[in-house]
Amino acid sequence: MPLDQRRPLQRVLRKRTCQARRRKFQERSTALMATSTPQRHRRTLAESKSLGVPSARGRFLRLDDMIASTGLSESTIRRRVRDGEMPKPTALTTRCVGWWESEYAEWASAHRAPRSTE
Repeated sequence: MPLDQRRPLQRVLRKRTCQARRRKFQERSTALMATSTPQRHRRTLAESKSLGVPSARGRFLRLDDMIASTGLSESTIRRRVRDGEMPKPTALTTRCVGWWESEYAEWASAHRAPRSTE
């Protein structure tokens, strides 16, 4: 069979194979969905963050989260970290840092000013 006649045939065979795989996958996923029991919805990290609820596993607070939760400016946060007055951030990537949420919570509770009862 000449080469230019083989290519369309190869395309047809490839297409049929992909369709058969897709059909098998759909059948398996449909069977799994029918047998699985409904599960309770677990809150994602993004949902926890938007609600202001700490996640059960914990999460990293980025700089904008620290600014929002402390009310301090970026330069003040960086200066306090440099002077050792705030916990040091963890390098997440080469250009990204974050504070572990539980470490920040401990620091915040220790540095929260007591209210006067006068």
